[in-house]
Amino acid sequence: MPDNNVCTQAISDVIELMLKEPWINYSEIPVEVQNRWFDKWAVGFTWPKAQKKQIRKAFD
Repeated sequence: MPDNNVCTQAISDVIELMLKEPWINYSEIPVEVQNRWFDKWAVGFTWPKAQKKQIRKAFD
């Protein structure tokens, strides 16, 4: 089972590193940017392919 604190900190690190312009909320961020953030974050983790949608939903 993944450590939620590690995952959450990694997400925060990616967003802080890659945030280039302000958005009021996550849903306003273009999907292409959301995808880049997820892809950058995902490099540090592994999971079964069958769980990718569930992991992405948790990320978003």
